[in-house]
Amino acid sequence: WRDVVPVAFHVDYWNYLGWKDPYSSSEWSSRQREYSRERKARSVYTPEFFLSGREWRVGESIPRGNGNKIGSLKLFVKKDAILDATFTPSNTSASHYFLTVVPLACGVKQLVPQGENAGRTLHHDFVALTILRSPLEENTDRTFAAHLTIPSEIAGRMNAVAAWVTSEESQIPLQSVGGWVK
Repeated sequence: WRDVVPVAFHVDYWNYLGWKDPYSSSEWSSRQREYSRERKARSVYTPEFFLSGREWRVGESIPRGNGNKIGSLKLFVKKDAILDATFTPSNTSASHYFLTVVPLACGVKQLVPQGENAGRTLHHDFVALTILRSPLEENTDRTFAAHLTIPSEIAGRMNAVAAWVTSEESQIPLQSVGGWVK
């Protein structure tokens, strides 16, 4: 959780191959298409992974942070899956920030009945269960805060949570945080 906050968004555009992934979502597919549009890619495909809004592939050297501290994001998960978030930016360049929170399921096992993986059991971690977004409201001390509640049907299945802050101008995360909740 210190260097990477992993989130696996299961897209639904492979579901026509004979097996429907129960964790797939058309919202995740739309999100993937938006990333493709922003990058001016010629096609939509499933990338290896994204880090700070940029696609990376296995074998590429992933850079460490440049030492510039964007700010501090703190997320508190309380009873009944109530989340309180505070973000303290290091500078005052943006006036509007948004919080994205993704409850995650880990240790997921799925027996695949059909398709290219028929008969195999797939193992997944950090599977996105839903995505919650909220504007961060500015406090008088130049910190920003949000208060969210994870729906109970999702909260009972989550093992971890990931959250990140973006500015009004971009989808690229400015600061992220993640951790175990169970």
